Amino acid sequence: MAAFHNLQGGHASALGARGFPTLLMVGGMMAMVGLLILLVAWSGRGSDHEAAVRVQEGVRAALSAMEGDLASTVGEHAALLDQAQGVPRWLGRNGDTVLVMDVAGQFRLGFRDGKPLADSDLRDLSSVAEISRLATHVRSVTANTGQPVTGGLIFQDSYHLVGAAGFDDAEGQGAVLLLRRLDTAAARQSLVPLSLTEVAVTAADPVGGAVGRIALPVALGDGTVQGWLVWQAPTPVGDYLARLAWLLLPLLLVGLGAGGLMVGRFRQRARHHAIMADRLEHIAAAYRLLVDGLPDLVCLLRDGRIVLVNQVGAALLGAKDGRELTGRFFADLLPPSARLTFQRRVQGSGPVADGSVWDATELAGAGGEPMPVELALCRLEPSGRDLIIVARDRREHMTNRAQVQAAEVRAAMADRARGRFLANISHELRTPLNAIIGFSEILRDELLGGLGAPQYREYAIDIHEGGLHLLRLINDLLDIARMDAGELELREGWVDMSALVERCDRLLSQKATAKQVRVSTRVNPAGLRLLVDEVRIKQLLVHLWSNAIRFSAEEGAVAIEVGEDQESGDVVITIADKGIGMDVAAMRLALEPFGQVEDGHARRQPGAGLGLPLARGYAEAHGGSLQMESSPGVGTTVRVRLPADRVQRPPSPPQARPGTVA
Repeated sequence: MAAFHNLQGGHASALGARGFPTLLMVGGMMAMVGLLILLVAWSGRGSDHEAAVRVQEGVRAALSAMEGDLASTVGEHAALLDQAQGVPRWLGRNGDTVLVMDVAGQFRLGFRDGKPLADSDLRDLSSVAEISRLATHVRSVTANTGQPVTGGLIFQDSYHLVGAAGFDDAEGQGAVLLLRRLDTAAARQSLVPLSLTEVAVTAADPVGGAVGRIALPVALGDGTVQGWLVWQAPTPVGDYLARLAWLLLPLLLVGLGAGGLMVGRFRQRARHHAIMADRLEHIAAAYRLLVDGLPDLVCLLRDGRIVLVNQVGAALLGAKDGRELTGRFFADLLPPSARLTFQRRVQGSGPVADGSVWDATELAGAGGEPMPVELALCRLEPSGRDLIIVARDRREHMTNRAQVQAAEVRAAMADRARGRFLANISHELRTPLNAIIGFSEILRDELLGGLGAPQYREYAIDIHEGGLHLLRLINDLLDIARMDAGELELREGWVDMSALVERCDRLLSQKATAKQVRVSTRVNPAGLRLLVDEVRIKQLLVHLWSNAIRFSAEEGAVAIEVGEDQESGDVVITIADKGIGMDVAAMRLALEPFGQVEDGHARRQPGAGLGLPLARGYAEAHGGSLQMESSPGVGTTVRVRLPADRVQRPPSPPQARPGTVA
């Protein structure tokens, strides 16, 4: 039981030792990667802000430079208008729009990309509120300072850099306006060094809810904000993390997948180990019931001390419960003379303790008296500390053995008494029978003179035949008794089976003729000789032959055959008839001594029922066997098999040499 609990604990500890650290390692690695990404993103916020500030300042500087260039250009235009008698045709080149405003504030001339504007276009431009406001502002500024004015202007959903300057002509003071459209393509081309990623123009404040965007106000010198120049703020760290995400995301997914797979495997193992632990618990309980149900003492030792003992063992050792013996040295339960041998076997210096070697020793019984036992040791591991001991109580065995020995002595005495009885009864019976047979022969043959009346001679014949029959019956009874005692003696010699069969045929021919039964005999090969007791084999043949004739119908047939089995070399004597036959139950009864298939006064055939038992006994005494096959109304076949080592085959006739006359 302790071994089962240790096994369960070992599985659980192995699962915890392997599963928890692995899961902790996977979770820790994933947490470290996520924390690293968060730290990089948090620290990159400052870098992204600094990059946005640098871009904003750069855009402002670029716009200031562009406005300065525009102010210089518009100033040159105004100076040329001061000196020229007419309007130069080259105004408004390079995609710019140039508007010339008179003293009344009306656009009298306009050029776009060097081409004059129609009056309708001038009227459309003058109707634009932003341009009208710009013209009013320019006139007021240039009238006071005489310096060009620059700024930004939004109309037609586009951002324009604006430059304006005053000039004097014959009609009075006028002003020239230069509008340079800064669309997305131009802005990117002009502001590429500042790494702008997006440029847009909007009239609403884009910074209120937008994140990661930069905006600059669009206004002239009067401070009125007409719109905003907006672009996406650069995020170098964020862009780097976004590019890095293509590498980290698969790694994280792989890590999550591997972690999930490992968690699934560990959960599967945990379920498997839980099932195994439950099975082990059931097996342990079953083994406990099995051990407690054994009739022998079963004890588990660790380092020589008792750890577990079954109920039978506790009762044999005089304890109410196995816990009373827990912790005691098992060697203390042995007699002092057996402790040394036990310690040697436990320590391995003696014979190997594999459970197959039983030692006869003694244990202290329930009352303290010595209890004879047989002890077997078995180690759970070759070099382990645990040892199982099985002790078998020998008291009942010794009692039974003493009873068996006493019975054997009585049986031997009975056999000797039976032998003496058989010897005595054989002498006592045969002596008067021989006298009866001898005197009846004298009377039958009238050796001493005539008897007078003829009936006396018939009586003498009957007495003689009755005496012979009684002598044969007594001899059969004595043979049956000797067979049962295993004392049947054989006087073996080489017997010619052809001659023996011929003598039996002459002996029983009168009986067969009286019943009109045809008898056929065959011995193959001729001249076959057997090493047997001739008298016993003759009795065997006579008994079986006589039964075959007796149970055959009138004018029936009996076949006697003696031959060799070609496979084994044994000699088989077969006696078959076509008589009344028997069923299986009748055959079993017929093979028993004194067995009669027909009981009581209803028997149609005489006999004491000893023929078949004697024949089987004679066959078995020669190392052979007897088998019967019979069916009611079909007949009976008896086969007697004698071993091949009793066979002497006739010599083969010599072959004539070539050139000689036989």
